[in-house]
Amino acid sequence: MPKGKVAVAVVHGIGDQDTEVITTDDGLEVTIGFEDKLRARIHEKCRDVCGPNVEDEIIVEGVHWAQVLNDKQEELQQSIYVDNIPKTTQQLRDAFVRFAGDAVAYGDPGTWVYNGVHTEFAATLKRLAHKTAPNAPLCIVAHSLGTVVTSNFLYDLQVDDPLGSSRSIPEMARKIMTDNPTPLERGHTLSLLYTLGSPLALWSILHEDFGVPIQFPPPRWMHSTTGVVNEWVNYYDKDDIVGYPLRKLYEDQNAKREAQNKEPRMLPNLRDEQINVGNWLNSRTPLSHMMYWEDEDVVQPISDRLMETWQAVVDGRIVLEEA
Repeated sequence: MPKGKVAVAVVHGIGDQDTEVITTDDGLEVTIGFEDKLRARIHEKCRDVCGPNVEDEIIVEGVHWAQVLNDKQEELQQSIYVDNIPKTTQQLRDAFVRFAGDAVAYGDPGTWVYNGVHTEFAATLKRLAHKTAPNAPLCIVAHSLGTVVTSNFLYDLQVDDPLGSSRSIPEMARKIMTDNPTPLERGHTLSLLYTLGSPLALWSILHEDFGVPIQFPPPRWMHSTTGVVNEWVNYYDKDDIVGYPLRKLYEDQNAKREAQNKEPRMLPNLRDEQINVGNWLNSRTPLSHMMYWEDEDVVQPISDRLMETWQAVVDGRIVLEEA
């Protein structure tokens, strides 16, 4: 079986995820689900360029972090169940437990939820490295709370590099990564990052100085001399009450630091892109928050960049294996 040339990690947001656990041909149990539709659309758009076996060329895996909380949330729902209320009210209460529960539970580093979520992220990157190559270019597409998870995980990778220097990566994740993780697993090949409907700006309030953004491209980005595009695009819809722009926040904080005679922080290669997602029924409402995955203004540009990156591998500008 040929190994893929480009790795794509898809990170879901808050709430229930339609997933299923299956056993692969080599006996491994893997979770599949929410990322299937995006995978299919990307492959459809890339097929003419990447060939009929595009599924083996661009490998898409989901970071199923919600499963860390599923059992606890079900237990909680049973304990706080309220009798004699309308069915609709009960459904809304259950949904709120799922949505708010994710946001509340995913908190400070060191908690069992934080550690479990980041361990799932590490496991996904390990699978991608196995299905592609140690140096395969990595693309991450994250939505909603998943963008916060992604930012935290990448930040921890960057400050804990080489692995073990600061112990930011949870012990459970270290066991997944082993003592000699691949460049892909360490984030060194991250070339493309897309955040959809991101509340990262709100999350920054947790820090007195609004926090330190991740470096993008990564400090040890392996493909800096290849001519391949690197970009972080933050997509948001102005009608989406969860998604916000990021660039100006980082620029304003740098201006404030300079005014206080503090050293400005390195700004990531980040571009905010305001788009209108959803159909005529929900595009002008907060429901637009759930529509990014299916919007052409999101899927098409991502697919275009993936094809460019794939071509760079085919042309030999990106070498997947060490000589």
